[in-house]
Amino acid sequence: MNFTKPIAFLLILGFFINATYIADTKVELVEYENYDDGHVIKAYLITPINLPRLEQQAVIYSHGMGTWEEKKQEGVGLGIELAKKKYVVLYPDARNGLEYPTRTGASDLHWGARFLRQNTNFNIQKIGCMGSSYGNLAVFDLV
Repeated sequence: MNFTKPIAFLLILGFFINATYIADTKVELVEYENYDDGHVIKAYLITPINLPRLEQQAVIYSHGMGTWEEKKQEGVGLGIELAKKKYVVLYPDARNGLEYPTRTGASDLHWGARFLRQNTNFNIQKIGCMGSSYGNLAVFDLV
C-alpha cells in the first residue's frame, strides 16, 4: 500500500492546525529539549485515538541517513501503522548521521523517552526503540 502522498498532504495541512487525524490516530508536531546540551528537538507524536488510560507501550523511531524532513513520510507512515496497533509513537529529528561530528542521536532518543513518560497524557510503562539504516546506530548507542 502506498500511503505517502496522502500523508504528505495531511502533514502539510497539519502544520497549520498543529494536529492531523489519520485512520483513528492523531499526528502532532511537538518539541522537547535535550538537557545534555540544550538542543531543542522537533518530533512527531503519533497516538491512537480513544486509547484508555491503562498501561501503554511506546516506540521511538529513529530515521536513517538523510534529513528528518526527507524521511518524514516514512517515519510518520510507520508511526500511524503502529498507532493503529495501540502504540504511542515518537518520531524525533534525532541528530544521527554524518552531518553531526559527535554521536548525539542516542542522547536525543534518551530525552525523547523522558518526554514520553513526563509530558504526554498516557501512562507509558514500556518504551521500545527502533531505527532504520543509520538511525540504528543511535539506537545501538542508547543500549
